[in-house]
Amino acid sequence: AHQSELLLLQYLHQQHGTHLILGMEMFEADVQPIVDEYFSGLINQRSFETEARVWGNYAKDYKPLVEYARENKLRLVASNIPRRYANSVYHQGVQVLNNMSKEAKGHFAKLPLKVDYNLPSYRAMASMLPDHSAENFIASQALKDATMGQNISKHVKKNDILLHVHGAYHSTNGEGIVPYIRGLRKEHLLLITTLQQEEGKAIDPAAFAKADFTIVSP
Repeated sequence: AHQSELLLLQYLHQQHGTHLILGMEMFEADVQPIVDEYFSGLINQRSFETEARVWGNYAKDYKPLVEYARENKLRLVASNIPRRYANSVYHQGVQVLNNMSKEAKGHFAKLPLKVDYNLPSYRAMASMLPDHSAENFIASQALKDATMGQNISKHVKKNDILLHVHGAYHSTNGEGIVPYIRGLRKEHLLLITTLQQEEGKAIDPAAFAKADFTIVSP
C-alpha cells in the first residue's frame, strides 16, 4: 500500500509539477513549522524526525514519501490534529474544546464541532468500546476528520492537486474526512483504498463500494 502511495505521488508530480501538494495524517498541525523548516533546509533530518513526532513505522512506510516531496520542492501539509486535543475530547467530552487557548484552537477545526454520531463508520468503531465512552470516542474521531478536512480545504487552491495519505477508516464509504471538506465539489474528490486478497479466496464485491478505486494486493 505504501509503495503504491509513493508511485502515485511520483506519477502525479510528473503530471502536475509543483501544483501537487502532499497531505499526511501522520503529521500533526502544530509541527507544520518544523516541516517547513526541514523542507527549507533550515534544520537537518535528525532534528526534523525527532521534533516532528514521526510514527514508529515512519522510516519504512512514510519517509520515502516525505523525502520525495522535499527533494522535489513539493509542499507537505501536516493535516492532523495534535493528539493531545483528540485525547482530551475522548476523556472529557467535546465541550472541553471551549476551554482551550486561542493558540490551541488554531490547531483544530473551527468550533462548534458538528458531529454525526450515526455515521456507520463511527458507530462500527464505537461498538468495540464500552458504551459509556462511545459518544466521546466518536467526537474525538470526528475532530480528527474535521481538522484534516479543514486543512485540506485551506491548502488546495485553483489548479492544485492534493494527495492526502491517511488510514482507510478516515474516508471509507465517503465518510470521515469527506463531509468536512469545504469548497471542493464532490466530482473533484477521488477515494483510493487498498485491501489484501487471501490465496484461493474471492473478494466480496461489496468491498469495492468503499472507494472509487481499490488496489488489491496478494
